[in-house]
Amino acid sequence: AYLNVGIILVSQGNIEEAKRTFHTCADIPDENLKDPHAHKSSVTSCLYNLGKLLHEQGQHE
Repeated sequence: AYLNVGIILVSQGNIEEAKRTFHTCADIPDENLKDPHAHKSSVTSCLYNLGKLLHEQGQHE
């Protein structure tokens, strides 16, 4: 859910909220989840999109 929300926020131009959403997604622990593998895949996608967003903004550090 966080991944999709982040992508929508980016498409709406709400960049700061999208960054926070992608960070929140990445910070959710995978312990005691029904499908930890799916969660790890989602976290990877959130981090990818966060990195892409930061790169587009010229934040390369």
